[in-house]
Amino acid sequence: MKLLLYYLLGLAQAVHSSHTSNTSQRHRKIVFRGDSRSPAHIKLARGFLPYSQGAPTASSFGIWRHISNDITDQHGRRDTAYVTTTASLSISLLHAGMDRKQGWVYVIHATPNILDAVGSLEPGNKWAGEEQYLAAMGIRWEQVLGWMHVKDLEVKKKYDQDDGVTLEWNEEQNLTFAPNINYDFRYEPYAASGPQPQLAGFYGEKEKYKWILPWKTFQKRTLLDYGLEFMNRHGGAVGWTGQAPLFTGHVPDFRKSRGSREAAVDESFTLVDALRSRPEEWNKAIADFIDGL
Repeated sequence: MKLLLYYLLGLAQAVHSSHTSNTSQRHRKIVFRGDSRSPAHIKLARGFLPYSQGAPTASSFGIWRHISNDITDQHGRRDTAYVTTTASLSISLLHAGMDRKQGWVYVIHATPNILDAVGSLEPGNKWAGEEQYLAAMGIRWEQVLGWMHVKDLEVKKKYDQDDGVTLEWNEEQNLTFAPNINYDFRYEPYAASGPQPQLAGFYGEKEKYKWILPWKTFQKRTLLDYGLEFMNRHGGAVGWTGQAPLFTGHVPDFRKSRGSREAAVDESFTLVDALRSRPEEWNKAIADFIDGL
């Protein structure tokens, strides 16, 4: 897979060469989300919210339940407190094209309500290769650093024991990074939280892990208790007040419309414009992005 991000890399090369690599830091500052919805739709929705936007439940905070996509309750409703992101650009490309063979990869500045799902589950997670980070209760539009429009994707599923998914795409495609003019630099000091084993929520065939350290330490309280405690400690950066949803926005029917004037995204705002308007802030933000690749 070839990523032609020369334009972006060239503009930030000087900053990147003097910037400490994020891989040596404890917590990740940049995560990615592949989505079939356009920036105009995400802006109108004010960001990314979980499927279930009512009061969270014990089940909704279970990381294993979300990772294994077992999030439908007995009434057929999706019950999860998380929005999926990943540390892997390749995985986000896969999810961008899963529905329509094109989509957008959103570059998101992480905040402490975003947790390391792989480290939370350790040996109990057969999907560790997806490098998932889960955003508890949501991600605000102003956390979106920018996006890349991805086209000509071909996603092939193999329905076998491994349930493998293969991604093919146009290798000569130039992924152009478009900065978000609404990005809020107040998120710059923040990073994702580390593993949260208290939220693992193993059950079924994985229940045996509940009785192994570190998970057995967290069996005296409910997932709901631990989930709300996590948000109360780490949700301040995104405006958590103890009530769901984290925010309200308009969710348009993108089958009928590709956006609206109200939520129009400034397509003319380029990385050159961003670096000219606030050079120090945007250089730092782009350096974090490059470190996250």
